Amino acid sequence: LCKELNMEDKFCEMIKEIYRGNEAYIRVNGQRTQMVKIQNGTKQGCPLSPMLFVMAIETLANKIRQDNIWQGYKIGELEMKLNLFADDAIILTQTPIEMIKRIQIILQEFRQQSGLVVNMGKSEFMCLNTGPKEQIEVRKESGLKLGLKKMKYLGVWLFRNPGEIIEVNYRQIWRKMIKQMKSWKKKRLRRMAKIRALKMMIVPKMMYLFQVLPGDISRAKLRDWDRTLNYWVEEDKRPRVRKKWLIANEKDGGWGSPSLELYRDAFQIERLMELQVLENKWVSFEKEINGIKNRELIFTRWNKSDLDKLMGPLKGSLEIWKKWQGKLGLNKSKLSSLYVINRDNETNLNRAIGELKEKGITRIEQLYEKDARVSRNRIEWWLGQQR
Repeated sequence: LCKELNMEDKFCEMIKEIYRGNEAYIRVNGQRTQMVKIQNGTKQGCPLSPMLFVMAIETLANKIRQDNIWQGYKIGELEMKLNLFADDAIILTQTPIEMIKRIQIILQEFRQQSGLVVNMGKSEFMCLNTGPKEQIEVRKESGLKLGLKKMKYLGVWLFRNPGEIIEVNYRQIWRKMIKQMKSWKKKRLRRMAKIRALKMMIVPKMMYLFQVLPGDISRAKLRDWDRTLNYWVEEDKRPRVRKKWLIANEKDGGWGSPSLELYRDAFQIERLMELQVLENKWVSFEKEINGIKNRELIFTRWNKSDLDKLMGPLKGSLEIWKKWQGKLGLNKSKLSSLYVINRDNETNLNRAIGELKEKGITRIEQLYEKDARVSRNRIEWWLGQQR
């Protein structure tokens, strides 16, 4: 496995030495058993264990992704088969029968090699645009329970009707926050203690959703939620200071109260920055869906007609960014992508930009030398035009 992942022989031998000939006692009713040889698994509490598990599970993930007998979910030329976070996985397919048969074989092989077993009792499947006969066949073939209307993945409810995902998940989290605030009322905390309780114990529930489930939540609803949080801090009374000082840092003389509206904006803009510079698969999918493969995102002035053509999380992120872009006064920057310099979509320049991208040059800042100059000879060398 180490060699497949291109690790050095010395490092591989170190790992083998750590796990060679391991034995352990088992404590039962206060008494130790005889020594038991450990044949597989990782050491509990060892800093190396999470990495070793990821290495092992990645081989399974690669087998699933590279299997050509069944088809994943396709958008244009892109295909998504597997989402994996630690040991939680979700498989997407347009050919469920073929997928089930192949996955069973792959999981059996993985079990024999690693000793790891998938908990089928916790596994389920959900069908979208699939006929009743095919659903019954999938259930018989797999033995999994069918999620008729919804299923849960990484703490988020997924629905057959995608329009319910945002509304239901955020409503459920807000109810949990309200319930927690009611229980904390009995503790008779002071104002600053309540603010810290919000930041450490209550608001993080919503912040998790802001990260994993970006969506179009109305600004009016977020402000209403913020108002409820601030009233809770002030014992159901209107705060005596302006909102500016409610959310300002304590070092600046403010209360440091959390703002869901600002948190939402920050997480949306963070995702937009990743769309600008990363080459991850989710980034490619977002760009493919909206037809903006070579479009500059951060340093473009977006108008309403351009935004209306977009869909999905990207549209919401850019609407939020448009507001902050005006406040921050941002236009062009070295961090912008190369395509921002080609406003007229000139073919030759696009070709040159494409050649630079093949050489790993994607942003304007990469064209600069250490002394802040742009070397023409260096660009010509990248383009293969040097005489």
